[in-house]
Amino acid sequence: MTNFTRVTPLKIHLALFTVSLIFGISSVTSKIALMEVNSYALVVMRISSAAILLAILHRFLIKEKIQTARDYFLLAWYSIFGIVINQMLFLKGLSLTTAINATVLVTAIPVVTILIAIMMRKEKASFRKIIGSVLSFIGILVLLGSERIDFADQYFLGNLLVFLNGVSFAIYLVISKDILKRYKPATVVTWNFIFGTVGVLPFGWNETLALHPGEISAVAWWCIAFLILFASVLVYYINGWALQRTTPSTVAAYIYIQPLIATIISVTWLGETLKVSTVIAAALIFGGVFLVSLKMREELRNDRELDLIKESVALKEE
Repeated sequence: MTNFTRVTPLKIHLALFTVSLIFGISSVTSKIALMEVNSYALVVMRISSAAILLAILHRFLIKEKIQTARDYFLLAWYSIFGIVINQMLFLKGLSLTTAINATVLVTAIPVVTILIAIMMRKEKASFRKIIGSVLSFIGILVLLGSERIDFADQYFLGNLLVFLNGVSFAIYLVISKDILKRYKPATVVTWNFIFGTVGVLPFGWNETLALHPGEISAVAWWCIAFLILFASVLVYYINGWALQRTTPSTVAAYIYIQPLIATIISVTWLGETLKVSTVIAAALIFGGVFLVSLKMREELRNDRELDLIKESVALKEE
């Protein structure tokens, strides 16, 4: 039974901001790692290493068992969208397009998530959420500037793969919501990565064996370590924890913050100039995210009430 006690909107916002912060940094570390490692080999290294770490942690700390064969099937099914397709298409697409293009295309995830959630009747259609998504997307365009976005034919395949990666992750956010009501986020994420490893091995096994570890620089190894520990193990757990407690569209809306984080990092770490357009973009992005997540407190209250009803029914049946 899911426990929502002492969970506040602030904690969920902080969790989702942390996810966006890590993903924002990982787009840079991925690009650095891809300069020295084949994209499919990087996927195998990232997913399999994360699966091993998660399995060890789960074995000694969580110890939650999957109850039915159907749940095993669902976890395997979810891993196809959340791990296999998502990671393979993103890293391959990123190697074939520019980082700016990838940033713009990934921001399609919130809109796609809302559409899928509505079609699958997981969420109700909301003018507020649509307006919020549009506001944030405009903020992204203001932040990046149209002159930096290049959708030339040479980037078509890379752009398409990154967009399809976004669609895949949007599907994952919507369909994995239900099973998170029955299991802990760590359990769901662990099995997603275990099944995900099985899914990616056929595509990147040969590329992984062809690697020469001694020829990979220390910087690239640090980037790979970050992708495994933070952008896989930690971020998927936090994302699952938040998804367990709020709507898929709210979780997806925070993706709009990732380009803003990348810009802030450039200003603070690289000494780039903070422009007025950046401040305007930040206002639009945060305003859009605020609109999408406006009723989070009400959603939390409804979840708590539903949880209490289920517990009451279970006690009566006993």
